[in-house]
Amino acid sequence: MKTPKSKKFTQDQYSEAIKFIEENESNNFVLKPTSLSMSLGTYLNVSKLNFDNAWHGSFEVQNKYKVTTPAVLIQEQIQGLEIRIVVTDGKIGSAIFRGPGHIKGDGQHSIKELIDLKNKERDKHNYLKLNKLIINDNLLNSLRNNNLTLETILPKDEYYILYTHSSINIGREVFEISQHLHPNIFKQALEAVTSIPGAHTAGVDIFISDLNAVEGTVIEVNLNPALQLHYFPMTGEKTQPLNDIFKSYNVERNLLNDELSYDNLTKEEFDIIKSRFKYLYNKEKSLSSSYKYFLDM
Repeated sequence: MKTPKSKKFTQDQYSEAIKFIEENESNNFVLKPTSLSMSLGTYLNVSKLNFDNAWHGSFEVQNKYKVTTPAVLIQEQIQGLEIRIVVTDGKIGSAIFRGPGHIKGDGQHSIKELIDLKNKERDKHNYLKLNKLIINDNLLNSLRNNNLTLETILPKDEYYILYTHSSINIGREVFEISQHLHPNIFKQALEAVTSIPGAHTAGVDIFISDLNAVEGTVIEVNLNPALQLHYFPMTGEKTQPLNDIFKSYNVERNLLNDELSYDNLTKEEFDIIKSRFKYLYNKEKSLSSSYKYFLDM
């Protein structure tokens, strides 16, 4: 499984963490809490030069949200497109591209006006309306670094990414792109979930270089997969992963309660049972190979 170089550190392991950064100075890193979501306490482009700010800032956020066992994951920063693929009960679902908040110039409106117009579009969206584009220090610093202001008028059809990192709470946008991805990318997502004991439904985060990639890098496997992303894409076909989960659990319940028989079994129920059996068989096979590998080390 292709994954980035990563290591977990607790708050009392500052020395070990800075050593990890120093030993890999050729790379930039992401520093993120292990127990928070929505990119809270996450820092990109972390190096030896800005490590202190990221380290202390992340633990401050964790303390604010009363995380009981504060810790961070320091992970090699991978460049490319961030894709979320959902796997439900061992069944591959749809792929979502989570793009950064952005605006598109029209040669008439200022950046601030374009943000207001974009937020009116987001008001029509059942999911994105809860997290609008905001004017914050991140945005203002980004504008300053590019010699722009909120009053700048962007040329027609020029795109501008508003924030230096992508997060749903500051305007991230959601696009369904399953039809554009190579089958191997979906296979990687399924293999990632298969390799984890007890995991059957998850959202797998994969970075790919571009839409023509045949292999990605698995960044995270989230057992709380934010299924709403797949119901409310800005473009592309919406899917209903909860529907798949409920159908699978219903078949499981009926099977365990001896309420399923050969005579009343539908084709859909048979397909679900067959799919579940194949997934569980491959999971057992994968985990057996993993245990043997560790025992042989």
